[in-house]
Amino acid sequence: MIKRMPFMMLIFIMSMVATSVAGIVIYQLYSTQYHHQKDDLLKNVQGQVEMLEFIARNGDEKSKNLLQQFASDENILKQQENPGSAITLDSQWIQEFFGSTGRFLVGKKIGDHIYFFRLTERTDLRLPPPVLSREGSQGPMGRAMRGETGTMKFVGLGDANLIVAYAYIDSLQIGIFSRISISEIRAPFIKNGIITLVVSLLSIIIGTFFYRRYGVAYIEYILEDAQTQKKIAVSRREELHEVKSDHEKTEAKLEESENKYLSIFENSEDPMWLMVEGVFIHCNDAAVKVFRCKSKEIFSQMHPSQFSPVNQPDGNNSFLKAEEMMKLARDKGYARFYWTHSRIDSGEYFPAEVTLTRVMIDEKLGLHAMVRDITELKNMQDNLEDALADAKRANVAKSEFLASMSHEFRTPLNAILGFSEMIREEYLGPLGSKKYSEYAGDIHSSGTHLLELINDILDIAAIEARQSPIDKTYFDFAELVDECFSNVEPLSENNKIKLRRDLDEGLENVFAHKRGVKQIIINLLANGIKYNQEGGEVVLKAHIEDQMLCFCVEDNGFGIEEEFLSRILEPFSRAEDDVLMAQEGTGLGLSICQKLIEAYKGTINVSSTYGDGTAVNVIIPIDEIDQ
Repeated sequence: MIKRMPFMMLIFIMSMVATSVAGIVIYQLYSTQYHHQKDDLLKNVQGQVEMLEFIARNGDEKSKNLLQQFASDENILKQQENPGSAITLDSQWIQEFFGSTGRFLVGKKIGDHIYFFRLTERTDLRLPPPVLSREGSQGPMGRAMRGETGTMKFVGLGDANLIVAYAYIDSLQIGIFSRISISEIRAPFIKNGIITLVVSLLSIIIGTFFYRRYGVAYIEYILEDAQTQKKIAVSRREELHEVKSDHEKTEAKLEESENKYLSIFENSEDPMWLMVEGVFIHCNDAAVKVFRCKSKEIFSQMHPSQFSPVNQPDGNNSFLKAEEMMKLARDKGYARFYWTHSRIDSGEYFPAEVTLTRVMIDEKLGLHAMVRDITELKNMQDNLEDALADAKRANVAKSEFLASMSHEFRTPLNAILGFSEMIREEYLGPLGSKKYSEYAGDIHSSGTHLLELINDILDIAAIEARQSPIDKTYFDFAELVDECFSNVEPLSENNKIKLRRDLDEGLENVFAHKRGVKQIIINLLANGIKYNQEGGEVVLKAHIEDQMLCFCVEDNGFGIEEEFLSRILEPFSRAEDDVLMAQEGTGLGLSICQKLIEAYKGTINVSSTYGDGTAVNVIIPIDEIDQ
């Protein structure tokens, strides 16, 4: 249970502190106002003195005479003896000051006495008779008559505490002062102090009421919340300890990483160095060794272009090119490029791969450079390119040879086919035995198959040798498909495969290589028929899209296993290894299609799911379409 007395004391103390602070503030404001009043009184008196001095020196004769008469000893003594003889003053000489008690008092010393009288607020009056001063020489008028100017506290008639400002008017030989009651200055501040005290007492009463009514439960809530916050603070302190521990672990790992980097840097067989603003600041032993420099100190004083030829192989100046690549690495954070370096001692050139990485070195932007001598790699690459060029030349020679030998291959085969057909059909009379006719039929069938194989080989050779001309013409694609279907119908009927077409409109006038497109379609249809099952279906779909002839041959046959799919377009490749399922042919059909499509700058894509059929998509650019 919470004890109430400490909280009551707390409210009381807080109210007293607030009252004390308010009292101090009121006192400071009063002190400030007090000093302001003193300054204003003095300024007012000095202003009055300046005005009277000015009138005495520069005023009109009437004003001068009035002042001289007013300030003369004879007039002052006369007025004291006979008050009815006092002169009348105009209101312009009467000056009102601050507050209800504020007045100007004028005095003059005659003999050992000081006489003074007050200027009232009336606009037109006779001066009251002068009064003999009893204030003495230390009073404000006494000080004024000694020629002094200033302010002071003074106890006036009725023991009133006053603030007085005084001054001496030399030209008239009179003193003047103005006053204001201190009680008048204090009055508003005393009032505010009383109000503050009353408000503080009311605050204590109201605070006590609300505390007794609502405060206990709220304070209990605050204390409970404080306990919760304490637990949270403890938990966060523990988390902070864990974070600190993790931070220390991170620093340890960072130090370990830096040590590893330094070890790799120093022990690497590839030259490495660090640069800041194009100046080397550190390099490893490999840099000295590879570039054959005498020491790290000498190497660190050089620019990368100093161990390079004057110009790089591309004709660019080495110094300018090096600056360009360093700027690129600083801007993008990384740059890798090939460079020709030279040995410092012999000037021998060698190719290198340079990697520049942006790093921060002592809070400055720097570069880490790694150079790898690729002389052996370059030699291997050159040898490989030479071997590849030789292989290409040999392949072209082979293709050119086969293409040029097409006539020599076909002529004897055509003779064999022709004579075997004559013997099989017994054009010149009976052979005498049916076996001769059967043998002639076998010779003709084998020769036909061999001619087809040779035609495929010669076709791909002609394509590779670029001896097959590409003559584009306008043709009706639908009619071309009819020709293709007629060509493969015997094969489809023999295998009991259904042929179907699905052609969009707009294919009446296609501008392309008709013979090549026909050969592609026949090859794809033949494959779809051969690698299908009895009762299966082969579908040809075609449409025009974005100046492209797009057609697809789909079947629902055996499909192609995934391991064969990646190399199905290679020459002499087959879709199966099973001898029982293997079909007649060279395995060049799809390869011939690919070569033709590449010659037309088109694309071919084969997709298949084993056991669920195959789809071959072909896209060929066409120059014109007459819609």
